[in-house]
Amino acid sequence: MGKVLYLLGAGASANALPVIGQIGERISIQREWLLGQRGTMPPGPIPNCFDIGYDDAFSRLQSAMDQLHAVHKDHDTIDTYAKKLYLSGSSGREKVQQLKAALTLFFAIEQFRCGFDRRYEGFLASIMKPGTGSWPQLHDDVIILTWNYDQQLLLGLNRFCQTDHLNQLMRDYKVKSLLTLNQDSRRDFKILHLNGIAGYNWQREDYPLFDSPQGTEITGHAWNNMLRSFIHTYHREYRSRGPRMLLDYSWEAMDDSETPWQQVQESIADCSVLVSIGYSFHHFNRPADKKVLGHLPLERVYVQSKGESAHDMVDAFRHVRPDVPMTAVHAITKAESFYVPPDL
Repeated sequence: MGKVLYLLGAGASANALPVIGQIGERISIQREWLLGQRGTMPPGPIPNCFDIGYDDAFSRLQSAMDQLHAVHKDHDTIDTYAKKLYLSGSSGREKVQQLKAALTLFFAIEQFRCGFDRRYEGFLASIMKPGTGSWPQLHDDVIILTWNYDQQLLLGLNRFCQTDHLNQLMRDYKVKSLLTLNQDSRRDFKILHLNGIAGYNWQREDYPLFDSPQGTEITGHAWNNMLRSFIHTYHREYRSRGPRMLLDYSWEAMDDSETPWQQVQESIADCSVLVSIGYSFHHFNRPADKKVLGHLPLERVYVQSKGESAHDMVDAFRHVRPDVPMTAVHAITKAESFYVPPDL
């Protein structure tokens, strides 16, 4: 029996985080929320942040969110604008870095504000087995690729493991991004974020932006980490002395000769079943989709999304793999839980 490859898109986290059509409204709500949070910050500088004070950092953060809202309003999507900047050369690529820093903050804060999509808990319970220690293991025959920046998978894993630091789950469950897969001498993975994650890499260690599972409020320590990471990654003059963002678009990696695409292909080469959840197979990602999925020996494909959109996604998938017989591709139109094929 071949392995099962899961491919997750924005719809997989839609019960907690915004899909493309909701981004503008959610940025507006978050800007107002930040205004309320600003008044709770202590006076004085942020620890280990170049003597920048909390009020100054919040001003910079709110300005970045204002710009993010303007980009969403004036362009097809934020990602489209980012690629336009990237194609314009070195000056545009500096703006891409700032845009990614703002997006990292937006998704990390939004995840804190809006919580956990409980479908992940049921999904993980279905694809995990008892481990040799106190933590369960992911099924040997399952690999997960995700286009999402969020930490929903980590929060789901933490429901079974109960650790104080999510980056420990990233290590133990081999959760990686293309960026860190390139840097890591061990290039194996169980979960791979194709567009990176809302977090940062510091001293060759990956951290979600909020490393601790959320409670009812953001702690002072968490605010310190968040604001410090934002200052380091958004402002060019501080970037070389701080952490590196883990949010890297796959189309940036397409132009990077060092990106281990061959390793990704080899790691999933024996996956004969594909389960796509909430992923539109947008033409924007088609080069990466073809590179990743193009040589898989697919026998069955399940495309899950709510209602008729599942059929639209099936049509889009056929642009990536027109060779897969129509009879092997199935639309799953119910989205109350993640689909688990009979192979598992």
